[in-house]
Amino acid sequence: MRTLRFSIALGVAMIAMSVGTAQETKSKVDMTKAIDRYHNAILDAERALRGNLEKASAKSKDKAVLAKIAYESDRFEKHREVPTCVVTKEYVRSRNAAIAALATQYEPVIQAQRTAKKLDAADEYEKDYSILVKKARGFGLAIPDPATSPVVVIRSRDGDLVLEPLEPSKFGSRVTLSKYVRGRPSQVWRVERGEEGFAFRNSVEGLYLHVPASSGAEGEKLVLWRPEGQPSIHFSWKADERLREVVLVSSLNELLLTSKEINEKGVIKTLLTQEKKLKEITAAQVWKLEVQK
Repeated sequence: MRTLRFSIALGVAMIAMSVGTAQETKSKVDMTKAIDRYHNAILDAERALRGNLEKASAKSKDKAVLAKIAYESDRFEKHREVPTCVVTKEYVRSRNAAIAALATQYEPVIQAQRTAKKLDAADEYEKDYSILVKKARGFGLAIPDPATSPVVVIRSRDGDLVLEPLEPSKFGSRVTLSKYVRGRPSQVWRVERGEEGFAFRNSVEGLYLHVPASSGAEGEKLVLWRPEGQPSIHFSWKADERLREVVLVSSLNELLLTSKEINEKGVIKTLLTQEKKLKEITAAQVWKLEVQK
């Protein structure tokens, strides 16, 4: 009897393993097909957009218009920035639909891996997913689409602290880290496209996070300021994405957005500074852009 029970149990286990292997194989096949569909959809959308840019260039005889088309075409090829010189509604729709379809394949798998405590596997899936998205739109999962002017809080990696100007209505105000308070306007920022990266505009007076006086000095305290026209390189940050987190690097000087404790007349303050990238990135240099609904 004991032998019979063991045989039955072994048989059940083998069937379960077989079913599990078959499901895993099917999941991998489905994922591969989804990635192929995604690549094809993005290629089709980009091909159509390039065709529109070429037609617009061929039609125009205005030097300023031609220069704009050439500049925006180059920005699209290098950074996947959506041009403004031609109608792009269909391109954006197709691109977003392809990304949404990809999400339906990746996100349940990532969640299932996390539920099963397979965190390394979940991170690998999320990394692959983010790389695919970044190739299509120039940024991955850690950055919300600046075309929608998303509202975010910029949260520290450890703790419940977020970026907030000391005096949000004042030019030159320094920026600190404060305990998050839901609905406080000074803790809210809009993400926009800047020159060579992203810009962050505070919600109170519309002033931007800024590297003062073209400074390349380590430890320089970052401030609020307003650009003339589109945010220049002094207001722009590149995102070194790490799954859902980012290291923000100044487009001006390659220094990192960093929170730092500073002693001012015997008072310890946590201020935002720019610092070198260390061999090991510290928690003070890692951020989460949390979209506010």
